[in-house]
Amino acid sequence: MFDVRLPGLADLATADDSMVVAAIAGWECVEAAASARRLAAIAELVRRRADGPTDCAQWSCDNWGSMAAEVAAALHVSHGVASGQMCLGVALRDRLPKVAALFAEEMLSARLVAAIVWRTDLITDEAALALADAAVLDRRLTQMAHGVCDDDPRTIAQRRADALGALAGGADRLAMWLR
Repeated sequence: MFDVRLPGLADLATADDSMVVAAIAGWECVEAAASARRLAAIAELVRRRADGPTDCAQWSCDNWGSMAAEVAAALHVSHGVASGQMCLGVALRDRLPKVAALFAEEMLSARLVAAIVWRTDLITDEAALALADAAVLDRRLTQMAHGVCDDDPRTIAQRRADALGALAGGADRLAMWLR
């Protein structure tokens, strides 16, 4: 999972261009793996405390707010960001376990996973959710990635990431990358 052959900060200055590009892609995979595990841990905390102990009934915030405060303190982020991370973790665990598995296997980036979670949030039909927007989005990103000319220097993974940004910006195709 964590490739020790990736160059560290001190090694980047002396690495050749291909090694720097490999470092970018490699550390993105490491970041995705770490994010998947962080969100799984957050989801586990929510699962354990979702009902809440009765001795907290007089608190001025609800159980979700209490958990968000704890996650915010652990991550050094705002209450709102922590609550969003809790939503992502729970959605991956409960609604999108196949997406969570791909994320944990470093097949998806954190940004793509967040887009899938929020884009499928309103789907309540279990059968549709099983097929979900994730499969449609995955297929569309692959189509867009393969839709540029063969001389495009980006990898398929890089093209897919750029395709997600293009889709978010309202584009229906991926522009060729120019140096």
